[in-house]
Amino acid sequence: GSDVVIIAVDAEDNTAAAAEIAAEVRDRAPDSVVIVVSNPLEVVCHAVYDVLEFPRERVIGMAGALHSAALRMILAGKLGVSPHDVDAVVLGGHADTMVPLLSCATVSGIAIRKRIDEEEIDEAVAQVREAAEPREAALAPTFAPTAALTEMVDSILLEHRRVLPCVALTKGEYGF
Repeated sequence: GSDVVIIAVDAEDNTAAAAEIAAEVRDRAPDSVVIVVSNPLEVVCHAVYDVLEFPRERVIGMAGALHSAALRMILAGKLGVSPHDVDAVVLGGHADTMVPLLSCATVSGIAIRKRIDEEEIDEAVAQVREAAEPREAALAPTFAPTAALTEMVDSILLEHRRVLPCVALTKGEYGF
């Protein structure tokens, strides 16, 4: 009967483990929204979607939301402000495939580039990329995963109607 279910597995075969959990979710929480957190994210999300047979809007993956939260936290630290005052979005997958939208990044409505120099911004992006590098010894940001999940769950449960970067199955939108 849950409204939101988070599937986060770290197994020998994340796809199979997540699909097994999805079968239970389908039977026990048929009206839920499912957030997938396991890598390889797009593959695991699709496997979960196939098992659930839920509308595609109710199966999403935490990708850009995680990296965006990490970037906001790092920039906030450099600026000496709360991460709530920083707006920064990262699209795409891990490491080299992520795209930080720095031209849109702001702190309390002021362009980030007016508050800190380019070198510090590049350093922040490098930290996020390094933490997101898909390798066994990766240093994951300590609070970013929790911040991203909280943001996603709050948006769903509290109907905040936030626009958050995440993995979603497309069916022709944007030419995909």
